[in-house]
Amino acid sequence: MYQKCIENYPNNWDKACLQQKRALTKCSDDNVGILKYVKQQCIKPIEAYDQCLTANPDEPERCIQALKDLHACTEATANAYREQQKTSAEEVKSDS
Repeated sequence: MYQKCIENYPNNWDKACLQQKRALTKCSDDNVGILKYVKQQCIKPIEAYDQCLTANPDEPERCIQALKDLHACTEATANAYREQQKTSAEEVKSDS
């Protein structure tokens, strides 16, 4: 959306696209940290799934269990991250 807005308003995009810029910034702030955390915590299932797909390019269905393992890891890790963020935010509020 932000990129499209910039393309549509080349002469005043900095003012016309402020709402889209804020939305993109919020999305990044909310999600980039979690992506890094998941990649760090789930490196083994990520690698196992990637290796399975590389070894079975014509039969990706052979990698279903590796995909399930990766999904379980990412879900558990994402939930733990969100809980950690929630606890940190609550601590900051109580310190204020």
